[in-house]
Amino acid sequence: MLYDPRKHNISRIERDAGVKFEHVSAPQATDIATSVAHEISAAILAVSDSVIPAFQSAADKLIKTSGLSPVDLLSKALAKASGYTEIKSRSLLNSMENYVTVQLEAGKPIYSPS
Repeated sequence: MLYDPRKHNISRIERDAGVKFEHVSAPQATDIATSVAHEISAAILAVSDSVIPAFQSAADKLIKTSGLSPVDLLSKALAKASGYTEIKSRSLLNSMENYVTVQLEAGKPIYSPS
């Protein structure tokens, strides 16, 4: 619910309908990336072993020269395969990138000039 004055309606609906609602926040970028990573992991396991020789020397070179652990390299490969090369923050209200949602609680009413 966006507005506290309407929050009491939820309890009433729950009581009248005989159900209990669970509050779930909108998924964040990291939640979505984690979900996509699981899907990509399954897709990678489905890739034919016949392609391994074509990529093995590049993979070996990356492991030796990158300075990253094999787990970190694989994590980056999963991120690239899933299109998540960077995780950006999003607004909880409208999901716009690089915006945040804030809630202002004031002790007295705030009136707008219009």
